[in-house]
Amino acid sequence: MKEERKFSKRKLVILSALSVTVMLGFQLVAATAWTTHNTILGLRISEASNTIWEMNNEDSQSYSFKIGCLTVTLAILETERHLYIIFDNRQERSYLEFLVEPVKDGWRTTIRIDGLLLIETIYSTNIIASLRFLESTEQYTLSDVPRGNPITASYSFRWWDGIYMVTGPSYLIKYHHPDRDYYQIATWMDWSRTGNEVVHNQINSITSGYIIPGGWAALFAAVAAYLAYPAGAGAQAVAALFAGLFGAIFGYVTAAQLGDETGCIWWWWGRDFDAWFWANWWWIVPLGPQWFIAIVEVQLNQIGYFRVGDYTFVDPQRFGNP
Repeated sequence: MKEERKFSKRKLVILSALSVTVMLGFQLVAATAWTTHNTILGLRISEASNTIWEMNNEDSQSYSFKIGCLTVTLAILETERHLYIIFDNRQERSYLEFLVEPVKDGWRTTIRIDGLLLIETIYSTNIIASLRFLESTEQYTLSDVPRGNPITASYSFRWWDGIYMVTGPSYLIKYHHPDRDYYQIATWMDWSRTGNEVVHNQINSITSGYIIPGGWAALFAAVAAYLAYPAGAGAQAVAALFAGLFGAIFGYVTAAQLGDETGCIWWWWGRDFDAWFWANWWWIVPLGPQWFIAIVEVQLNQIGYFRVGDYTFVDPQRFGNP
């Protein structure tokens, strides 16, 4: 009986070791394939990119802006039909491509990362249609503003997630966000503050303006570039994967109030998911786009929080809204 027990334990140890070996072997093969593909594809795209730049420079359809260590370029090859997004960290580039075609049931949307097909599906809205977030959900005129001292407005505030938020009046504040006076936040600067559960972020008014022509896809790319900063030399790959993920799982969005009363975009990101991702990104990213989405989407829907403007994409832990 003792020998049988020893044999069973030995078998269990051997099987466990084999399982780990197979898993690590699979990850290594996937990572090698993804890296090899990027190297070969990078040579092809770099040759073709000169044509892309010439096309867009002639039509003034390329826009570049800096986010952290990345230069993000939106190259609109065909308005509201074909968008190229390039993430460049001076050493490496990653490319995100959106192709949109009107069909009977909506918009056939194709997303590729570095030439690899990520998703092809039909959305009810055009993900690369130009944003119009500077328009308020309600249009006010001077006659709509309450009578009284024209200089003094009755602002309202509240604490949410450990951050002091301005909440009104509605004819001046488009949606709740951290109070600029309290934190001394300028509209021309990026700003970030960590709350109890989520991180509160402002995209400066200049970058927010660049995002408009590229639609939701450009907005996702900008947020992804901010998120990718901790990856350092690999930031361009992480940014492309996150932007592709957002486009693939949130492409259904139809409308939202994105810009605040000054033209800046506010967005919020969950700390629990962020901690999980940066503890595991080193083995998830090399697996490539399909596995990235399969793994990351599950966690995002379990412990994530993502909100832009007045629209909350995911909140499984029910933190609520500002």
